[in-house]
Amino acid sequence: MNKSECIEKIIHIADRMLETRPRGEVKMRPYIRAEFVSKTLRRGIHIDLSKYYPDAQNGDYAYVCVNLKCQHTSKVALTVKGAVSFTVNGENYDVNGKYSFKTSKDGEIFHIELNEGDNLAVFKCVCENHTFGLCYNCAHIYWPEYWTCDYLLWVRDTIPMEEYKEEQGFCISELINAGKIKEYADCGISFPKPSYSDGVIDFEKIYGDESGKYALAYSVADCVGILKIKPLSNCTVYINNIKTENYSLKKGDEIKIICERTGGKWGFECLSEDILSCPNVVHNRKNGCAWLLLGSFDSADCPNVQFKEPYKNADEKMTFWRFADGISYLRPYLDTSFFGQWFYAIMVGELGLLYCSKYKKEYENYFCDSMRILYEYYEYMQYDAKLFGDTPFLKRSVRKGDLDSIGTIGTNLCELYVREADKREKQKIMRVLESLINSVYTNIPRMEDGCFYRIDTMWADDTYMSCPFLVRMGNITKNEKYYDEAVKQLKMYKQRLYMESENIFSHIYFPDKKRANNVPWGRGNGWIYLALIDVIEHLPQNFNGRNELIQIYSKAVCGLCKLQSETGLWHQVLNMPSSYCETSCTAIFSISLSRGIRAGILDKNKYLPIVEKAVCALVKYSVDEHADVTGVCRGSGCKDDPNYYAQLETIKNDDHGTGMVLRALMELSEHLEQAY
Repeated sequence: MNKSECIEKIIHIADRMLETRPRGEVKMRPYIRAEFVSKTLRRGIHIDLSKYYPDAQNGDYAYVCVNLKCQHTSKVALTVKGAVSFTVNGENYDVNGKYSFKTSKDGEIFHIELNEGDNLAVFKCVCENHTFGLCYNCAHIYWPEYWTCDYLLWVRDTIPMEEYKEEQGFCISELINAGKIKEYADCGISFPKPSYSDGVIDFEKIYGDESGKYALAYSVADCVGILKIKPLSNCTVYINNIKTENYSLKKGDEIKIICERTGGKWGFECLSEDILSCPNVVHNRKNGCAWLLLGSFDSADCPNVQFKEPYKNADEKMTFWRFADGISYLRPYLDTSFFGQWFYAIMVGELGLLYCSKYKKEYENYFCDSMRILYEYYEYMQYDAKLFGDTPFLKRSVRKGDLDSIGTIGTNLCELYVREADKREKQKIMRVLESLINSVYTNIPRMEDGCFYRIDTMWADDTYMSCPFLVRMGNITKNEKYYDEAVKQLKMYKQRLYMESENIFSHIYFPDKKRANNVPWGRGNGWIYLALIDVIEHLPQNFNGRNELIQIYSKAVCGLCKLQSETGLWHQVLNMPSSYCETSCTAIFSISLSRGIRAGILDKNKYLPIVEKAVCALVKYSVDEHADVTGVCRGSGCKDDPNYYAQLETIKNDDHGTGMVLRALMELSEHLEQAY
């Protein structure tokens, strides 16, 4: 492959990435909060109908109806608990109360095909032994416990009523007495029905006895007209941030009204809502959305209007925008599978795009814009999870209890940080980086010697999910403790996973058995080889421990290269020739070897032909005529049995592979460029 062919292939694959991973905009939508509904982060919805219908008797029933909006036709695992029978798109299923919705048991799992777009699910919930309710969770069939909205599976729950179109939630029928037969289509809807007095903005109704004395109402003029308000307490009106008593409006004027709690009253009545709206809000409601409300504060200073971060109120508690009905909140949504999503494999893909940006600025722009969503909405999502139990997106940004949800996100944010010129933006990025690095030190379990692990197992993957981030934080902060941590972790992983007889690595170590699984899974090895060279390159030249890492890397490279197949690819299980040749590990190995050559650690004459053979094989066997990347092993669990890994299916355009293939091609193009 010559240089021009290499560059042509890079652009072809990168353009295809952008085509299959379209951008999206964060949209603000109303969300109805109900006290009888609870959520656990990424784990579905718990609806206690006994709180909604406290007088329900045994045998009484009601319907809960939800639209499962699916981005692509997909088979899903729908987990259901409760005395429930249900239909999805008219097909019948029955739970028979086997799992009470109040127990901690997993529930019954149904594998159901969802169509692209809307899928109507109707649950018939029966009151039995005075328990009345439902739990449901929609997830990927391989990970049925996690409701996620990204490229693994994108399904969002929305209210199947035109007035609440695209709003997250469900609707509940009227209560039907035992013995009566009534189909859902013939029932009246009891929920949702937000109560709103036309034109009356009553902050007391929304914020009650919170300590602040001031609150803000915000709206925008839809057309030319006169703002007509009747103050119910002291009110100060701003139009386009100018305090005024002239209420003449032109289209696009921003209106802010600061209301002080006075004489038991708090708010105003608006007689001109027909000329107002909130253009930041996407909704289909007939009324109640002309004003956004924010409170309560202990100062009459007018807060800046923004929709990305929570505000601090008079109690120093976080708060965000609400609506005048008292139960509707404003929440952000991002309906994308890849762009702006918090998932380690997506970070791997987008980093590959970034490295290709010397050929098209568009790739760097995509990377930066996608990462910007992560840090701009990070603090809001921490607030949102505490308030509602789950988040509209960036779901994995909240708990950060594993390195998967920290390391590659941190690595990418570090890459963004060093490229960002604006000081205020750098400060925002650093706040998230500090949160992530603190999570590494406070959230991640460690063995007796300090080695990261996952309680029951230790994974090779976590070298890459931690060490590249650690050394970059060392470079940014000039704090050598991060260098020390990265070196120590790699040495401890080598101690537990290295297969001395073959000079490659096991995927898993079992702490209770004090042994490794002796299965050299391809991508698991790839993470270690890439983490080693990444740390070596980012450490100061004379840093203590760097030479030892070079020795570990050099020795392991010898074992790896012996296992390259005749095709140029490496096998899914490295020492199992009967296992399929796998794309992502081949790409990662070629990157690691190439960087080793450029760092002067590996002999160019010996190892560059191995790199070229691998990259040419990737182009020949792993990239089709549409520039789709194939042959990438799906996300893996772990087993003692090599056959488990050998039988894992492959996925097209999975970001474990696509980003790495781009980087492999980029590395080769750099070598070819130096040859001229």
